[in-house]
Amino acid sequence: GLDSTNNQAFVIGNKAGTATISITYLTAKGEVKQATVPVTVKADAIAVDKIEAETDTVAMNNNENLFDKIDIKVTDNYGTEYDDMEAGEYNFMLGLTFAATHVKGGTVSIDQNGNVSVKPEQTGGTVTFDLTAYSANGKSVVTPIEVK
Repeated sequence: GLDSTNNQAFVIGNKAGTATISITYLTAKGEVKQATVPVTVKADAIAVDKIEAETDTVAMNNNENLFDKIDIKVTDNYGTEYDDMEAGEYNFMLGLTFAATHVKGGTVSIDQNGNVSVKPEQTGGTVTFDLTAYSANGKSVVTPIEVK
């Protein structure tokens, strides 16, 4: 894959062992180059080491994705950081789940992809809640949310 933010390529292994990867790339001068790189895939499963998110109240619209709104950053046990929508794209292996607590002004539902939908008690009303993101190994972070 390619992390376009940092302009770095990465490989995710399928099983433990070693392999040699051949890479073809374009230099800043426009030259095509090739490199061969040895990689080692470890047997340790990816786990969340640290999870961070916005702690000030975040304003969202109904049916928006929380990964795009709460400035979430997840760091795995290998030191790889997953920011915002990238964390959402890799949530299949990070295993984050979400809960809405202290809900006021209506009801909240959050699907497995991080899409938040609310039903205000009054038409045009505001729904507020605390969004908690949990990892499978017990790490968590809370972000206050306001949806109009």
